[in-house]
Amino acid sequence: MRLHLPTASQTLLLRAALGTSPASDTAFNSWLRTVSDPLAGLVDPVSGDRRLLALLYDSLRSEESALPTTVRSRLRAATAHEELRADVLAQAGEEIVTELDMAGISPTLVGGGAVAYRAYTSPALRHCDSLDLLVAPGQLGAARAALASFSCNVDGGRLLVVHPSGSRVTVLDRLYLDPRRGCPADLGRRAFAVTIGRASVGTLSPADSLVEMCASASFTVAPGISWLADCALLIATDEVDWQQVTEHAACARAARVTNRALEWLAAHLDVTVPRPAQRALRRTGSREVTRRILGAARVGSTRLRPRPDSLQDTGDD
Repeated sequence: MRLHLPTASQTLLLRAALGTSPASDTAFNSWLRTVSDPLAGLVDPVSGDRRLLALLYDSLRSEESALPTTVRSRLRAATAHEELRADVLAQAGEEIVTELDMAGISPTLVGGGAVAYRAYTSPALRHCDSLDLLVAPGQLGAARAALASFSCNVDGGRLLVVHPSGSRVTVLDRLYLDPRRGCPADLGRRAFAVTIGRASVGTLSPADSLVEMCASASFTVAPGISWLADCALLIATDEVDWQQVTEHAACARAARVTNRALEWLAAHLDVTVPRPAQRALRRTGSREVTRRILGAARVGSTRLRPRPDSLQDTGDD
């Protein structure tokens, strides 16, 4: 697993999106000096991330008159688009959660949607193409039956649901599709309640979402930088149980990447991470490396082990 961390230019944009005036304005002005074309720079994978635009505009709104006109217009348009997307997605989520509840299935909101509803002041500030709902192991078939009135398709252990509005909701019975990655057994019991539309649904705790964001970023080809904004805002809720972070990271084999992300946040965005939590993650991460090395050594020794006599080449023609 490898984390793709921000460039210097992207770091400035994150500071602008997560800060408050005047610090956010200073960071954004510094970012402007790193790009030749601000509009292209906002969405360029080296200098920006389109998923940050609504959050960035919210942070800079108090001083928006000082923004270049083209940038101000682009951020306003992006924010309006995200607000519309969030409203339509919330309606779809409400209907699908209600159908599942009526079938006796209690889903948990996970993924980016969980962060949007838990850590952001408005879900529209966090770009979401879809919602992810986690059901109990073995309930995927029952979920498909409950959602038969929607367009559904099972793909790779996931139930892909398309609402008539075009919004997509994914239903899973494993938080991580990779069977080598586990999660705490009491994940659902420590969930927080949020409201999607008018439907109440459990969502991952800030600690569990934090690890999920780090783990997902490590095996996503182009994760962008918005996941680091997610992590910073989850920690800013002051509701992160750091013991849960260590426990979940160990189950998901994500202690090293989680600790690396937290070290970066502390160094570059002044996010406060308790030292005992960092030490615990480092210890757990070291054990992950040891297990991986020993596992590779066992595989190598098995390949080199002599074959039984009956299968070995005797040299006879």
